Amino acid sequence: MKAFGATRPAVGAMALSMARAACEHALDYAREREQFSRKIGGFQVIVFKLADMKTRIDASRLLAWRAGWMARQDKPFAQAEGSTPTRRPCV
Repeated sequence: MKAFGATRPAVGAMALSMARAACEHALDYAREREQFSRKIGGFQVIVFKLADMKTRIDASRLLAWRAGWMARQDKPFAQAEGSTPTRRPCV
């Protein structure tokens, strides 16, 4: 389980790069696609979805950095940073 815990931050970083690429693709699509004679990037619902996507990606990036730093420092993932908690997380 310790080996899995050490590699999970790297797997998370790889997934994060795919999420960032998907976000960029969605943003480009919203700028190009037209519906009802206007770009869909101008619709409030699309803007909110893109903003939410960007917010989640930024939060995930910070969590991946924290988990990577903790793995390099040999710190235990006490709050499930690496998905292998050593104790029950505080909720």
